Amino acid sequence: MPIIPTIRPISELKNTNNISTLCHETKAPVFITKNGYSDLVIMSMDTYQRINDYERLQATVNLLSALSEGEKSAKEFGWLSIDEVEAELGIV
Repeated sequence: MPIIPTIRPISELKNTNNISTLCHETKAPVFITKNGYSDLVIMSMDTYQRINDYERLQATVNLLSALSEGEKSAKEFGWLSIDEVEAELGIV
């Protein structure tokens, strides 16, 4: 089911309590328009934290995927892992 964005005109910013309540209730960013055009995005700190957590998780997944691909390539070329190199050099 698609998420329908919450859009409000800039004039509603006069009532900060209502905007704050809306941000907390929807748990999503609220888009503010000025003269009919997008102008601002407002969100609760909880929503901001969730978005940051998700972006960090995505970055971690992307990094782990790249590392996995690198490890596969290294094995194909017969390269040694760090543990194998340390064992051959006698490094504990």
